[in-house]
Amino acid sequence: MLLAKHHGRRIASALLVLGLSMVVITGCPKSGGPGAKTPAATKAVGAVDVEVLQGLDEFKAAQKKFEEEAKHLQADVEKQLPKNPAEWTKAHQTLVTETRAKIQKRENELLNPLKERMEASILSVSRANKLVVVLDKRIVVYGVPDHTEDVKKLFQSKDELKLGDEVDSSKSPIGYFDQDVVRSLKVFQQMEVDLYRRKSDLEKEFQKKVVGLSPAEQEMLRRDLTIQLEAYKEQLMTTLLQQVNDSVKEVAQAQGLSLVLDKQHVLQGGRNMTSEVVDTFLKKTAAPPKSPKPTPKETP
Repeated sequence: MLLAKHHGRRIASALLVLGLSMVVITGCPKSGGPGAKTPAATKAVGAVDVEVLQGLDEFKAAQKKFEEEAKHLQADVEKQLPKNPAEWTKAHQTLVTETRAKIQKRENELLNPLKERMEASILSVSRANKLVVVLDKRIVVYGVPDHTEDVKKLFQSKDELKLGDEVDSSKSPIGYFDQDVVRSLKVFQQMEVDLYRRKSDLEKEFQKKVVGLSPAEQEMLRRDLTIQLEAYKEQLMTTLLQQVNDSVKEVAQAQGLSLVLDKQHVLQGGRNMTSEVVDTFLKKTAAPPKSPKPTPKETP
């Protein structure tokens, strides 16, 4: 392949820290002296290791059953398809689409009940411990109580669990927003289109220049064009990323939040600020660019 495959960057780092937020999350004392107390806010924050829960026998058995059934469905449909995809008819395409839908439906049937019970277990433990937010343990280094075992025991118990209402997190010092929602906005989709066009142009340029070059010269040309593509991507992303970060900070400060996380790291609680971030970001991108200041004329 001519150019390195484009991988979509996350809109921002997984963690956006504002003010003294790390004091809240890590439980680090505000001053370094001995005997300093852990901030009270830390007591309202918990962590759960999702990987441990998804590694339980219940999940493993369901996953194994799904993979076996999916394998059979895939084998059945492959028997009905020409080996050359170019020979596929509309009926063949429909068959493939329907089979994919069946596989997805079966996965949901087997795994969703377990995911819902896990979510209900986390919520129950959150209520019992009066937590305003539960984080994925993968992003916690120190200072936040680990409630994984409590959730695990409840999940594997015979107790009936229901989702119900979440813990009131309206006063939580921790917020989150869904980066995927922001990435779905038109301005980011247009950026992807521009990037794809640039990549296509560079590939055409490579095909024109590669004729007659030695393998070493071809590799140098390939690297040069890849660097050009990365530079162009950086140019497109820089302004948008800055506007997203500024929007997050603006909303967080207005709501009195000390920490903002990506939605995927918040398992329970926290304040969802996605809509506010999107609204603020759209206002920034809709604003007309500032005109450059005119250069003063030199006097003769």
